[in-house]
Amino acid sequence: MRIPFNCCDSRLPRRPALGSLPLAGVSLLLAVAAANPYFAVAMLAACFACIELSPYWAALMHVAGADTMSAGGVLNTGGNAGGLIAIPIIAYLSGHHAWTPAFILGALFAFAAGAAWLLIDPMRPSVSSRVNVRSEGD
Repeated sequence: MRIPFNCCDSRLPRRPALGSLPLAGVSLLLAVAAANPYFAVAMLAACFACIELSPYWAALMHVAGADTMSAGGVLNTGGNAGGLIAIPIIAYLSGHHAWTPAFILGALFAFAAGAAWLLIDPMRPSVSSRVNVRSEGD
């Protein structure tokens, strides 16, 4: 029996992100174009589900190794910084131009995030900056 994928393939942990983030963008664009409000809500829910399928923490644990806690702090800080920047932009777009540009901007960021995963090898551990310092008595 042939296994359909190589379990040691370095691309395997990022495949969910490579599929789910562009799908999130597509579902946002479908929500904007929807004439039926129920379909629009379904597409927004699908977008949220697709965003949650990405293996952010699993890739972080593989890459950071012993520095997982510090890397997790950087990941959370980056996410919060993005939210801090996005709030005034979305508020401006929704207040002056309706919601369509705000959703299109979200879709563009979802596509960019999916493309950014092409640059990540979650199976390659990072080089730790920790240095073992021995005392002269050792």
